[in-house]
Amino acid sequence: MRGGAARNFSHPPLKPRKARQNSVRAISRIHRMRESTEKKLPLEQIDKLTEAVGWGRRGPQKWQEILSRSSFVYSLWDKDTLVGMGRIVEDGAMCMFYDIAVHPDYQRKGLGSQIMNNLIAQVKDKKYVSIGLFSWEGNPANVAFYEKFGFKKVATGMELVKYMQKEGVS
Repeated sequence: MRGGAARNFSHPPLKPRKARQNSVRAISRIHRMRESTEKKLPLEQIDKLTEAVGWGRRGPQKWQEILSRSSFVYSLWDKDTLVGMGRIVEDGAMCMFYDIAVHPDYQRKGLGSQIMNNLIAQVKDKKYVSIGLFSWEGNPANVAFYEKFGFKKVATGMELVKYMQKEGVS
């Protein structure tokens, strides 16, 4: 999947389970999902996704800048709708995972794990001294999710708050 390649995938056959778990899988079976590593995404779709997960909107101009500075972007699509994404920023010694999001209608269906596995595959053999991510405090369950992939909470993070600006403020 190099160079912005896209490929289709489908979930394994469904086994009878709870109706809530089957709803999106059934949709996925009918409509083949598509994955992509293309960095040029429809910017309005990213804002719709981040708004749906509770992060708000950054706007097309900011997303264009963000994506251009990302070393890897992985996205999941249901037909022409962006349903999940994650991205990586690397500097040669360290890297960070950012904006890992799955639309609420598609959560708990394995798409978040698919995103994480693809991001990890990009960096696992690069011998970085640090591979990190920020977990959103608005979703405390995400810590346990990231721990499944080997991430550990660390207490060494700090921010230069006096020069920071809240998102959405010009």
